Amino acid sequence: QLIRIRSKDGNFRFEVNPTDDGKVLATKILESIESPDPNTVTISNKPTAGGEVPLSALQGRTITNLGFKHGDLFFVSYKSLDPDSAPVASSAPSTSVAATSSAEPQAKRAWESVKEDPVDDYWRARDGKIPRSRDAQFCKHGPNGMCDYCMPLEPHDAKYHAEHSIKHLSYHAYIRKLAPPQPGNQTSSAASLPPLDPITYRVKVPCPSGSHPSYPAGICSKCQPSAITLQSQPFRMVDHLEFSSPELIDRFLGSWRTTGSQRFGWLIGHYEPYEEVPMGIKAIVEAIHEPPQEGELDGLSLELPWDDEKRVEELARDAKGQQIVGYIFTDLTPEAEDRSKSVCKRHANSFYLSSLEALFAARLQLNHPTATKSSRTGLFSSRLVT
Repeated sequence: QLIRIRSKDGNFRFEVNPTDDGKVLATKILESIESPDPNTVTISNKPTAGGEVPLSALQGRTITNLGFKHGDLFFVSYKSLDPDSAPVASSAPSTSVAATSSAEPQAKRAWESVKEDPVDDYWRARDGKIPRSRDAQFCKHGPNGMCDYCMPLEPHDAKYHAEHSIKHLSYHAYIRKLAPPQPGNQTSSAASLPPLDPITYRVKVPCPSGSHPSYPAGICSKCQPSAITLQSQPFRMVDHLEFSSPELIDRFLGSWRTTGSQRFGWLIGHYEPYEEVPMGIKAIVEAIHEPPQEGELDGLSLELPWDDEKRVEELARDAKGQQIVGYIFTDLTPEAEDRSKSVCKRHANSFYLSSLEALFAARLQLNHPTATKSSRTGLFSSRLVT
């Protein structure tokens, strides 16, 4: 039968027989986690604190006697050994299985070595709660007290967003909604795992269940991609965009004013906290770089990737940590009667992005993913603004 285990090293599945001693399962669990202190390893059927038993308690009883059933999910917590106190192997491993078991957790924990943007570090160091003042009508306590009517709200509070006409959650508010911080020093194995998974619609090879040959020889509900349902994304990676100077836009439009040809440019700037939205992020544009391109009256031709991309990115980083935060392009048609005015053709009753522009935006965002500790792969979505 199949037993599922979740720890801070990832998710694991182990095949055991109902008549096997619990020691068999305990050994497999110890092989799947990295540098554990054997005396601190506990197992529980609850993701939060409570109900933990030492892993050594599994010995001497069969899987059936322990009450473990096929498909059960258990949560394992432990403390890691200090590097100085970890035992040193006196000889090379006798099989490749031991090497694999220690290498797998490293591959599954790619998020730990990710370097996030400073704005991410800023919000991770704060609780992001929305402060409220004392309600003169409902609060019955003194100035130093607190009750349900004046206690701070969570950054993802739906009522607050509706009252302030905020349509989308910010990125970090969405993360707090998926994985609320644990009170005090309590940290469960489930809470230590990143809450985000990059979306993929590929068939999983090999199948996680291991019950049939890999695709295309076989397929089941465990390995086939889930159904695609179109729906509005509940959060935004960037909540606001600012230009440091109006001259940036004026200079960018100067080429169109003189030639009538459309133009494309990369937005170079940085990200800062945006206080108008709970745990919000805004992009501040400091410069616009126009790569080599061929402009036309109704479009433009652009070569990607462009030759100077790495050089421009290095120059931006040297300029006080700037980076490419988005891109801008023109699609302006002058009026026939007054060429100093442009036709308003993009609005709620028409369109905002064409299908070609949506595909172009998707391609650029795939090329500029966001580094984050909240994803199992260390990357998730993109902050590239269109």
